[in-house]
Amino acid sequence: MKKNILIHFNKKIFSKKKILLLVVLIIGFMVLGYLLAVRFHNNVHKNISSSMNVTHVCTSKKAGTLLQQAQIPLFGTEQPQLYDIVQNIEKLPGYQRDPNCLYVITSYYVNASNTNISNLAKAKFYLAKLNQYYNPKVLLSPMLGPDIPGVLGLNQQVVQLETKK
Repeated sequence: MKKNILIHFNKKIFSKKKILLLVVLIIGFMVLGYLLAVRFHNNVHKNISSSMNVTHVCTSKKAGTLLQQAQIPLFGTEQPQLYDIVQNIEKLPGYQRDPNCLYVITSYYVNASNTNISNLAKAKFYLAKLNQYYNPKVLLSPMLGPDIPGVLGLNQQVVQLETKK
């Protein structure tokens, strides 16, 4: 009996061809899974943007460097300079559906609300639009700078301004 068991274990269960075929099939399924995941991700991203009619006018070549110009006054006290940039953004067609444009405009009105409370209504209006078109999976443009407080930060600032009112 022991002799039969030893003979059975010494037999090769898998040949080199079968192992190679198994490895090829596993790699093939991994590549197929990756391609399907990429396609699904791209379709979801496209559907989110197209269903909300999001535009990207502030990052287009036509808008030029508006976001880069807004970077410095966005966090400083140069409100008149930021006001000029906001005026230029408001001339762009579709700016009310571009999260990057809306971020700059909302930031301006939030900061302006610190000195003039009547700007709080405009800040809330643009913040509502920003929240409508902003998708956290699609980040704001890096042209705005690395240290922006983000949409959540603007929401918190508006809440703070409302409590001061």
